[in-house]
Amino acid sequence: MNNQLVKNVVVLGGGTSGWMTATAIQRFMNRVSPGRVRVTVVEGPDGPIGVGEATVPTLLGMLSVLGADEREFMIRSNATFKQGIKFVNWLHDPAQRPSSYFHLFQRPGVVEGMDYGQYWLDAHPDAPPEAYAESVVYQAALCHASRAPKAQNSKQYDGLAGYAYHLDAILFGRYLRDLATRYGAQRVEARVTGANLDERGYIRSLSLEGGHELAGDLFIDCSGFQGYLINQVLGEPFEPWGDHLFCDRAVAMQVPFNPGQKINPFTLSTALSSGWAWEIHLLSRRGTGYVYSSQHISDEDAERELRQYVGPAAEKINARKLHMRVGRCRRFWVKNCVAIGLAGGFLEPLESTSISLIQMGIDKLVHFWPDTHMAPELAAEYNRLSIQEFERIRDFIILHYKATERNDSPMWDYCRNMPIPETLQRKIDLFRVNGRIFRDNEELFAEESWLQVMIGQHIVPRSYDPLVDMLSPDLIARYLGDIEKVIGRCVDIMPLHREFIASHCAAGTG
Repeated sequence: MNNQLVKNVVVLGGGTSGWMTATAIQRFMNRVSPGRVRVTVVEGPDGPIGVGEATVPTLLGMLSVLGADEREFMIRSNATFKQGIKFVNWLHDPAQRPSSYFHLFQRPGVVEGMDYGQYWLDAHPDAPPEAYAESVVYQAALCHASRAPKAQNSKQYDGLAGYAYHLDAILFGRYLRDLATRYGAQRVEARVTGANLDERGYIRSLSLEGGHELAGDLFIDCSGFQGYLINQVLGEPFEPWGDHLFCDRAVAMQVPFNPGQKINPFTLSTALSSGWAWEIHLLSRRGTGYVYSSQHISDEDAERELRQYVGPAAEKINARKLHMRVGRCRRFWVKNCVAIGLAGGFLEPLESTSISLIQMGIDKLVHFWPDTHMAPELAAEYNRLSIQEFERIRDFIILHYKATERNDSPMWDYCRNMPIPETLQRKIDLFRVNGRIFRDNEELFAEESWLQVMIGQHIVPRSYDPLVDMLSPDLIARYLGDIEKVIGRCVDIMPLHREFIASHCAAGTG
């Protein structure tokens, strides 16, 4: 055999995607033989996009395997806890009937092989949509009371309830940069002026401003929405998903907190006329913005609607406008280039999946690590799995829009009537039969996530799971009653979110 190890990896672009990729490669590929693989990150002087970031619980596992100390990470990233998302006015016209529900990270307990949720559906067939998540786990009560998901003596990356983070994306990127360079990654600050190909059409080197060249065996495109290497240099097409995910713009603001103001341990997502507003609480500010469809509202009107949503606190605060490329590359791995992060694809941030998609790309790259021959079979499987992951997350996000009863604006009218992918329609149809969720293997979102959103968006099953009848009604009632007692006890013992962050993490206020 004549395998030649990939020794030089060039990552184009810093930020979360570039530096997380560099950290992971240094950590995984050089653990046994330090220096075996050299990683160089080319970071332009303009810096990454950063408006604040919400995450999902998969980040805890990634940080742990990268050797990151949770307390240090939280201090450096100005991070707070996120226990889920509260969706407001996604179901009805708020002028007629305000609505809200939670998508939480805590999974219900299991009785006789089935989670509490199915028993609750049987016992409460006519309950309002918001009642499900409020009743089957105690995490909603923690959110209402602004309690942290872990105690002061909890081990790192471990809590009483599942959690993720809110963080400052710029600070997080810098933390990852320091972690990567601590492990041996090299940083080059320069503008890229071109790319040089060999006789096979593979990337041989990058041309840098000042006349320098940077050669590599494997190139990772983390250049953001421009997709410089994957799209511009190698010509791989980008497939837009505007027919289903049509919110393609955002306007964002950072609003200072008043001293002592409550810090929500959840993301707030409020549906507006032509999209939705996010609200993410860090220690010193709330990051807020409006993700909207440019087909249904102008940039100026979107900013005006956001300022109205924020209220008087928005006065004299500058707003930042962003254009988003929603969809994915036809292939993520082409020749000796792999696109990770925004360069590979983007799904609007409704369910905070951007960083998890970066992780998925990194995990598969390490698993399918090539030699310099770049076997096409590896790339093909990497692309197949990546496409599947993007499409399943796409379906989950579309569900929020499709399953609405709003009819108060052109965008929401379109949402109710738009055609949806067959893979999503099948899930909805099966759920309507008896409240069960059927997932493909390795999907990011668990059955409980689908269940919370299906019920929260008022998709009502015709019956309940027949396996519920294995238990007597009296026993089911006793279990459900026990949950109510647990909810009260958990709220009493958990610390306030702000107090936990201030004392345990000693986070800065800048």
